[in-house]
Amino acid sequence: MRSQVIKSTLLKGRAIAGTYVVTLAWDFVSSGASVRKNLLGFAIERSELENGKVIEKYWMKGIKRFRNKDKGLPAGTPVPTSEHPFQSFQWADYTALAGKTY
Repeated sequence: MRSQVIKSTLLKGRAIAGTYVVTLAWDFVSSGASVRKNLLGFAIERSELENGKVIEKYWMKGIKRFRNKDKGLPAGTPVPTSEHPFQSFQWADYTALAGKTY
C-alpha cells in the first residue's frame, strides 16, 4: 500500500492505494465556517496516465444524488460527482486496475 499526504491552505488529505482499491480521505485545515458556507460537497476527477501523459480523464461516479436534480432517473443509476457531489470526507474507488497509473 502507498500513502500520500496532501496539504493545502484549505484541505489536507491522504490517499491509500491497494491492488484494486484506492481510498481517499480529507478534512479542512481551518475550521472557519466561511470556508464551508456554500459548499455542496466534493467531486473526484480521475486521470489515467501512461508514460506520464494523460490518456483518459473523467469524473468519478456515485449513486447518491440530490433529490430535485435529474428527476425520473431510476434509483441506483450512476451519476458524475461533478453534478452530484458527495457529502462526506472519504471516497473509495473499487474500479482501480493493477498496473495502471492514476
